[in-house]
Amino acid sequence: MIEEQENIENFDNIPFEEQEKHGFMMGLYLSVLMLIKAPRDFYSKMHINKGLKFPIIFVLIMLSINVFFTGFYINTGLIESPAEQLKVAMQDNPDFIDPDSELMKTEIEDPSILDILQNLLLNFVLFYVLVWVWHFALSMTGVSGNGYEATFRVLSYSMVTNLIAIIPFSNPFFNLFVYLWWIYLIYVGITEAHEVSKKLAIKGMLLSIFCSFMLLVFVFSMAM
Repeated sequence: MIEEQENIENFDNIPFEEQEKHGFMMGLYLSVLMLIKAPRDFYSKMHINKGLKFPIIFVLIMLSINVFFTGFYINTGLIESPAEQLKVAMQDNPDFIDPDSELMKTEIEDPSILDILQNLLLNFVLFYVLVWVWHFALSMTGVSGNGYEATFRVLSYSMVTNLIAIIPFSNPFFNLFVYLWWIYLIYVGITEAHEVSKKLAIKGMLLSIFCSFMLLVFVFSMAM
């Protein structure tokens, strides 16, 4: 195990997709380690045409960890729910939303087991939508030269940031740090997987972020 940790840069492919060699848990562990310690090396080793099976499994694992720990910490009172944080932030900005609206009057309850499972399913669907939005935006800027699968793989493994949910702490600044980390991983992945310049990758990402924001605004307006 120690020898494998010391030689993570020498893999021909990411360990999670070489389970016959490393096993499931060790492959997962080494891949997470690479994403944290050497993300550019990870994405440079990632094959762009090996199918979607392992990326989907990776996403489901990361989302499950996030949803489970977040739900557990909210139920035990260790952290405040993101929905409650958003509600408080909106209450502090009455020009943004009517304090007497039905949305603001809605009581936010601790998540049940069913809520956690529903959140997992919803997050997975949102992930799929996000991939399509990003790939469309990247295509519009000429960044998606290696196809949809490359984009899917980049975003799938960037979901390693969900592991931060293991830490029982949450506030807007902390969440911003996680978001910036996620954006950085995608940036590195795009430059490697689509083999584009840093300048072009940034151009594609800016449009992708804008499109994602507009989608979020649309969904939020529909919820209101």
